[in-house]
Amino acid sequence: MTSERFRQPTYQVRKKVLKLFGGSLDVYGPDGSLVLFASQKAFKLKEDIRLYSDKEKVEELLVIKARSIIDFSAAYDVEDPASGQKLGAFKRKGWSSLLRDQWIVMDASDQEVGYLKEDSAVMAALRRFISFISQTYQCEVNGAFACTYKQNFNPFVYKLNINFPEVSSGFDKRMALAGAVLLSAIEGKQSGSGFNLGGLGRLRLALRRLQADRLRACSGSAAADQLGAQEAGGIRRAAHGRAGRAGLFGVGLDGDQRRAWLRQQAGEPLGQHGGVR
Repeated sequence: MTSERFRQPTYQVRKKVLKLFGGSLDVYGPDGSLVLFASQKAFKLKEDIRLYSDKEKVEELLVIKARSIIDFSAAYDVEDPASGQKLGAFKRKGWSSLLRDQWIVMDASDQEVGYLKEDSAVMAALRRFISFISQTYQCEVNGAFACTYKQNFNPFVYKLNINFPEVSSGFDKRMALAGAVLLSAIEGKQSGSGFNLGGLGRLRLALRRLQADRLRACSGSAAADQLGAQEAGGIRRAAHGRAGRAGLFGVGLDGDQRRAWLRQQAGEPLGQHGGVR
């Protein structure tokens, strides 16, 4: 049964839009039967998604893990928990994804083998501001068309359809399904699943993550981790409709850290621990 679940020509990922915290995703086969159940833990700074054979979580089949807490060009490893084997990874192309989502597909050795991106730059730009325009992604691996991911707009249930070509490209369908779950979990947070950050919100989030990178360089990882915790708190507040007041504005560091960061932006030299010399 495990092998058959990864041999279907089409799949659909579903996620309830109104579920605010944590969440789960159901993956269905072409006959409407449940193929995979994905569980995502709430309020974790590093994404950790587990895919099971059913909702009772009897058998764990795939694991998707983020490599870092804050990284606008985030990388996510896909593993087979039974064998401990790494199947590959997906890495987001940070700034390029502000106007058009783009991901790099990597093999088990982190070698780039393909890409996953939105179908049209024009439509992608419109989607940043008009949430009901459905997303469509094309995936190509080793120079061959691997699959498409197409969202069905629904205000209550996020749905993403995965379609494979009749002639197989050789792309591991476990990786393809992991990509679909990742898009539904990560992209869904920003466009149509739970709440919509929109174009301006995406830019604010990108700038906040850039601040964390700079802060890590001048104040150490502890301060950057503090910013990561605040970012997670901002996302929770956004889900409650308070993003405009506190969710994604301001770094919120203490006085010394804030001053050190501002001086670093101005190009002033910093001491060993981030202080001004």
